[in-house]
Amino acid sequence: MKILKNNITKFLAIVTLWHKAYTIVIKRKTNEVNILGKLVIDGEGKTNIVTGFGPLDHLLTVFAFHGFFDLEIKAEGDLQHHIIEDIGIAVGKAFKQALDER
Repeated sequence: MKILKNNITKFLAIVTLWHKAYTIVIKRKTNEVNILGKLVIDGEGKTNIVTGFGPLDHLLTVFAFHGFFDLEIKAEGDLQHHIIEDIGIAVGKAFKQALDER
């Protein structure tokens, strides 16, 4: 019985670790942009995206929804080009960090 109890305890620990939500804070500030947000890699597809550029907001919302990760981003900057470019950099780094921690 003790062996069974130990195996169940180990199994539950593994399942708990596997279901841990990996949350990464997204921060990127340059002379051109200021980006703040959060990525939850094991999320539900929830989003709160405000970039000031409707098509980009929609693209990121659909990306998170179909990828089942949560994404919050607030971005402001001088040019749409800089905002788009720096969001790509910031979100890419956040994914790398989240996956490296697994």
